[in-house]
This record gives sequence, structure tokens and C-alpha cells, in this order.
Amino acid sequence: MIVLTHTAIYPKRIFLNQCINSGSLPFKPHIKILNEKTIKTFEDTDKQIGLTISNNIKEMFNKLGI
Repeated sequence: MIVLTHTAIYPKRIFLNQCINSGSLPFKPHIKILNEKTIKTFEDTDKQIGLTISNNIKEMFNKLGI
């Protein structure tokens, strides 16, 4: 196998070439299943429940106790 210098320097090029040559991703993508706490947090955020709203970063840090 011959590896050209410009190919070795650019790993993104290798990745893109693999995608083009195979017509798919060179790995099997997977979806992480969310737990109940994460799902509830997303739902609450969508409903704007439990959010901390601030006018600036200093106020936000004070409200969060940071």
C-alpha cells in the first residue's frame, strides 16, 4: 500500500474518500438511548420549566452560585 504525503497529512481527505468510494460512512453509526432523567430535562427545557434567565453572564453566575 502506498500512502502519499499529502494524503497522510490530511486525515479528513482519507475519510471523505472512504465515504465517496463506499457510498456510505466508513463506520456504523449508533444512537445513544437517552435515560428518563435526560428526556424529562429536555421536555422541561422545551416548556421553559426550571430555566435560569439572566441579562448578562455575571448575573447568571450569581444566580447559579458559581
